[in-house]
Order: sequence, then structure tokens, then C-alpha cells
Amino acid sequence: MSTLTVLCDDKDVDALWDGIESLPGWDKKYGLAKLREEASIKVLRELHCICRRTGPRRQSWHVNPDEDLRRVANPDQLRTACAHWVLVFALGRKTNAEHDTMHRRLHEYHEAEYRRAMASVVLKVNP
Repeated sequence: MSTLTVLCDDKDVDALWDGIESLPGWDKKYGLAKLREEASIKVLRELHCICRRTGPRRQSWHVNPDEDLRRVANPDQLRTACAHWVLVFALGRKTNAEHDTMHRRLHEYHEAEYRRAMASVVLKVNP
């Protein structure tokens, strides 16, 4: 795994989905680390777009955990969004055709929850 800031951990995902060990993508040694990394990239890319649209500075925004993530007034929303997107990734990896309808509904639910969490991200205003 890279040195990327990972926004959620397996406990955050487990709070949304009981039995994460049964999800596609679960690794006995690393848990959902790969999916959490991919989801963090997705969340941070979208946060980048939010910052560029609404931030006081319009220049390029790069992820610097010591500075840029402090601009987020409610960082728990990023953790929630990331955990939901981990489940979107995991549920997108269907393993059984008879579960397609259930997987699709769950996938759509977690995608909607991801979008709701990202829509409620608030940036701090610099005085």
C-alpha cells in the first residue's frame, strides 16, 4: 500500500456491514486495506473538486494532510463516505449471479449514502 492518507479503517466499514470478512476483497492479513485505499483515492479526488469549486483559493489543490484536510469542518463525513465507498467497491465484485438483485440494491444504497456524505462536507472558511 502507498503512503496515501487512508480515510477509514476496517472498523468504520464493519460499523456499516456486519461480517466484513465475507466481502469480496477481504484479505486475511490486510483486511480491506486495498479497497480502503481505492476508496480513499475516490473521496480525496472528489474533495479536490469541492475545494476547487468552493474554496477561497482556486489554484491546484493537492492532498497535504497537515494543511488541506484541516479545511474540512466535519472530517467524520469523509470517513463515512470512504467506508460507504469501500462497500460499493466490494459489492460491485459480484460472486454469484443469483444475488445480482440484492447486490445491486445494496450497491445503490451505499453509493447514495456516499453521495449524501460528500454533499454534507463543509469547508472551513479562513478568516
